[in-house]
Amino acid sequence: SGLIPGSSYTHYYEIDPNLIQTENYTPSMVVTNLLGTSSIMGESLQLVPIGDANLDGALNVADVITILGYLFSGTADLNCPRAADLNADSNIDIADAIYTLNYIFVGGSAPAPVVNSGCELL
Repeated sequence: SGLIPGSSYTHYYEIDPNLIQTENYTPSMVVTNLLGTSSIMGESLQLVPIGDANLDGALNVADVITILGYLFSGTADLNCPRAADLNADSNIDIADAIYTLNYIFVGGSAPAPVVNSGCELL
């Protein structure tokens, strides 16, 4: 299909955001051609679900409550602080809760996914 033997090609992976966990993810690809089958493993990376402060798999008002609980009452534990830093300023503060509400209710900017940052704040 137009591929030249010995040449390099870039492959892009689209990962279902509903499947993102705070675990390491290693993309892989199986190539089959006339010479046989070969498996290729990509670089292991950690996908951080930005915005999902409570790590329940969804970005919603519960994440705002988690951020506010963490900030003001000490009732929430952030298992992945980077997931609660929606505005990417390397701080967890009231601005992150406001950013989340703006995204959910007003259609504000979506949090940008960060790859290979880990769960610690940058």
